[in-house]
Amino acid sequence: MKSFKHSGDIGDIIYSLPTMKGLGGGILYLDVSGGYDDVHCNKQLKPWGGKTKFNMNGYNFLYPLLKQQSYIHDVKIYNGEIVNYNLNRMRTGISENPKKFGDCKDLVDIYRITFDLPRYDINEPWLECGDPILLDRKLVIARSPRYQSSYVFLANSRAILRDKGIFIGLKKEHELFEWTFDLQIPFYDTNSALEVAKVLLGSGEIVSNSTSTLAIAVGLPNKSIVQETDKIMQLTTFKNKKGMKFI
Repeated sequence: MKSFKHSGDIGDIIYSLPTMKGLGGGILYLDVSGGYDDVHCNKQLKPWGGKTKFNMNGYNFLYPLLKQQSYIHDVKIYNGEIVNYNLNRMRTGISENPKKFGDCKDLVDIYRITFDLPRYDINEPWLECGDPILLDRKLVIARSPRYQSSYVFLANSRAILRDKGIFIGLKKEHELFEWTFDLQIPFYDTNSALEVAKVLLGSGEIVSNSTSTLAIAVGLPNKSIVQETDKIMQLTTFKNKKGMKFI
């Protein structure tokens, strides 16, 4: 059986799964050291040099969702095993062979180019999560402190966000969102990536910047997503994804 390794972060792991699926699936080893001794995560290497933040909390958060995928036969903590595919290679591929990545579209594309696969149809879902969680409020909001650009748009949408929105993510992110936009909206505390996926699947619309929540949303079928984009971090802007709007 084929084996795969990844050292995170959470969004990167989600975006690597179409490549794992394209390579036939198998066992996924997750490195809770964040790639401490992985050459592709060495801090001297570019463009994504440095150990990631991935740890046991990230492993426990992702595990239920990963186990739900038919092409992932098992999920284990990495303990130095020899694997067929080190998915961390995407972190150094561009610097090693920039011409190869000349037509790269996004993070999903980086993985498939690294492992010489045909382009993945970004409109083909790669995440399964079972039955949705149906909340009274259908506008799901996720906003991390990174990769922000659209204060004015969101500020002008305060009435809609207040009346129809519900926030998922970290409690500190929720507090910051309410403080930034001077409004109060409910917070739904999700305990795992599988629960996040179920909430997103049951939503009417998703508003998110480049977070792990966005990665999950992009991997689900037929979701309406409003993405707060970042001019620098273009690799998480999925321009060919149906149902996506950009602010």
